[in-house]
Amino acid sequence: MSSTRSQSEMTEAKHTPGPWITDRTVDENKLAVRPKNSPFAICVFEAFVKNSEANARLIAAAPDLLEALKQIADFHIGDCPAAVEEVDFAKNINREIRKIASAALLKAGA
Repeated sequence: MSSTRSQSEMTEAKHTPGPWITDRTVDENKLAVRPKNSPFAICVFEAFVKNSEANARLIAAAPDLLEALKQIADFHIGDCPAAVEEVDFAKNINREIRKIASAALLKAGA
């Protein structure tokens, strides 16, 4: 797989490194998103508010999602063996997917 970013750009974290997890605070009234090996929360949600658990899980997945988007943005269909007619079609799809992934990475500040 070819990469359009340098190795240092791909490994340089501009956020708290993952993995992140969710768990309840001691009083059970809040959900905390925190690094797996740290007691300090990145963010906290009221536990009994609608969608708070789903929102916390989504935020906890952010480092994994960011890494997946980086890999998608750096992937080139041309690196895969395929029939010529399939390659042109795949390159068009690849271009669109890479645009979407790149926009999300830009929004995340990566």
